[in-house]
Amino acid sequence: MSYKSGFERQIAANLAMRKVKFTYEELSLPYTLHGTYHPDFVIESSGIIVEAKGFLDRDSKREMIAVKQQHPDLDVRFLFQQADKKMQGSKKTHGEWATKTLKSEMLLTIFTLSFYPLRDTFSDILQR
Repeated sequence: MSYKSGFERQIAANLAMRKVKFTYEELSLPYTLHGTYHPDFVIESSGIIVEAKGFLDRDSKREMIAVKQQHPDLDVRFLFQQADKKMQGSKKTHGEWATKTLKSEMLLTIFTLSFYPLRDTFSDILQR
């Protein structure tokens, strides 16, 4: 399977190592803003959507707000490569933006992964 980034490849390897069945960018969720959202990972046993982000650009932020507005019942969780890194042109970190902008509307889990392979805390996202 071909992944868009090394970070996503590491997440897939970690899920496979734990024998967690998942799909990769197969689910299509239409939204009005500008297209169709393809979640990075969907945990089959719970329906939790895991969105892997190395960074949040303007388009990604707009997309996530639109998707959540149009699909409010989804359980979308962000897995940031560096949640504590400041966004380009902003005083906020990726994690701060996500919690302040989406917290009241989205079930959200922020993980900071500072090294590979994924630490054991990753298993927290698979529970709940």
